[in-house]
Amino acid sequence: MDHPPVVPPPQPRGLVMFDFDGTIVDSRETYTIALLEACRSCGVTTISTPRDVLALFAGNLFEGMRRAGLDDETITAVNRRAADGYLEGLARLRAFPHMTEVLSRLAATHHVAVVTSNSADAVAAGLRRLGAQGVAEVLGSEQGFGKVAKIAGLMARFPDRAPCWFVGDTTGDMSEARLAGAVPLGVAWGWHAAEALRAAGAARIAATPAEIVTIVAADRRPAAPPRA
Repeated sequence: MDHPPVVPPPQPRGLVMFDFDGTIVDSRETYTIALLEACRSCGVTTISTPRDVLALFAGNLFEGMRRAGLDDETITAVNRRAADGYLEGLARLRAFPHMTEVLSRLAATHHVAVVTSNSADAVAAGLRRLGAQGVAEVLGSEQGFGKVAKIAGLMARFPDRAPCWFVGDTTGDMSEARLAGAVPLGVAWGWHAAEALRAAGAARIAATPAEIVTIVAADRRPAAPPRA
């Protein structure tokens, strides 16, 4: 009697995690306006200019807020109001050229997730508005203030041999990716300059969105940076 052919088990899918603001979408103005208005509404005076907002992203956003004197209750309130303002500004959001195509292409071979300091609900709404396909899940501020634990939690679901990349545009993204054990991949079009991303530990810098696909698809995987 003929036996059905043995179907080999599926090969492990790699993991590619993306920051959202400044990496997938050109939202610096929208995010900055929303955050500054939220700070004003909550009586926060130590974060009052676009320069103050940019400085928060030198490391973990919420640690930066704590250094600016905000307690966790205020941070939560500011983030909630900022998410509301961000949603009101969704019509102004534009994806960087070809980024939606990059997400779709990577999703054919990888598990694609967004890990953000923004609200997951706001980011999911932004992805829908842009018609972006391929993002399997979004982990935002509702799942925790920092990115390290969220990145590490995603990585724990994948075999050690599977590539785990984190694609971001700020020095904070690079340092948090390194702390979690992911491979930091910087982009040259975001909030922080490529030189700063390299200094913060980026393993590679993508000069264009298409280059993200090329780097991730490369056969060899750069060694994951040591955890601090």
